[in-house]
Amino acid sequence: MCKYGFEKIERDPTKAITFEFTPTPQKPEIPDSPADRVALAYASKELPQKVLYHSIRVYLYSVAIINDLFKDWELDKSVLFTTCLLHDIGTTEKNMAATKMSFEFYGGILAKNFVEEEFKDKTFAEAVCEAVIRHQDIGDTGYITTLGFILQIATILDNVGKHTQYIHPDTLDFVNKKYSREGWLDCFAASTDNENAKKPWGHTSKLGVPDFSKAILANSLKYTKHIFSRNLLQLLLQHLLLQPIIMSETEGTVQDKYYSIEEVQKHNTTDDLWVVYNGQVYDVTPYLDEHPGGEEVIADVAGTDATEAFNDIGHSDDAHDIMKGLRLGKLEGGTIVETQGVTSAGSTAEVSGIPFPVLAAAVFALAAGVYFYIN
Repeated sequence: MCKYGFEKIERDPTKAITFEFTPTPQKPEIPDSPADRVALAYASKELPQKVLYHSIRVYLYSVAIINDLFKDWELDKSVLFTTCLLHDIGTTEKNMAATKMSFEFYGGILAKNFVEEEFKDKTFAEAVCEAVIRHQDIGDTGYITTLGFILQIATILDNVGKHTQYIHPDTLDFVNKKYSREGWLDCFAASTDNENAKKPWGHTSKLGVPDFSKAILANSLKYTKHIFSRNLLQLLLQHLLLQPIIMSETEGTVQDKYYSIEEVQKHNTTDDLWVVYNGQVYDVTPYLDEHPGGEEVIADVAGTDATEAFNDIGHSDDAHDIMKGLRLGKLEGGTIVETQGVTSAGSTAEVSGIPFPVLAAAVFALAAGVYFYIN
């Protein structure tokens, strides 16, 4: 029975976990047995990508937490994987419309039927069904299976940002960078609102209407860290479609002043930070403190010619010049960098598009939103 999670444990984590523990950084991976591949193929076919990635994250959190806190558990990873993959199967449009039952209950039945049909294992099927049905059965009294217990902890962690004490930040970082949570909170909040609207008698209402969806949307946990590396910044810029802009006289050009690269190199601290882009010199110091993703991305190129760090950028007619005031002047000799046919050599790099100041401002101002888009 242990491999299926049919062992009782306190439903309340504060009662179940009364011992000392130290989460460790881990890089858990999904299992790859024949049964796991069958389960993943089914889930991939039935679930929208956001739900699928959430389900995989839940599994990976579960593995990491078990490794650190419950080493003596004999819970089978394929049982855990299948359960995590199918715990939200009742939320799909097709399955929501197929029944008047609460999504966890109908989802449990669907999961049970799938396991029985594919794996011919009654106990496996019942274990999955029980855990799926009870994965939102949160409370501080009574007991639950170990399978259901870890599923509750991991889903709450991914949905509302609680139970972070049970997992190392590096593990969260690894999992969420590998399986993007882009749009997940909006997706799940909409799902709970949908069920509460269509099935006001449903079990989800136990968590509060509309309190639960508000708690989901209020989740401010940073699941990833230091996401604004140089490579990721390039991806960000591609999504923002930023590029240099003509700073015309009507827009108020800066009186050109020339700076040597040696002068730029002196301004390489977070208290005084200059960068060069396409032959232009910028003082980006004012925006460092406003960068919700941290100052690492700019500090990484402080006092240098950052042109190569911002190459491969797309073109756009739609962006706003919000940081022209950061431009100080030109770099003596200009920047010699070829990016997709654009060469800036002793030029002002003024072509149709958006200037680097916009790039910096957009990174700083939109970092929080992009956080969920590219991590």
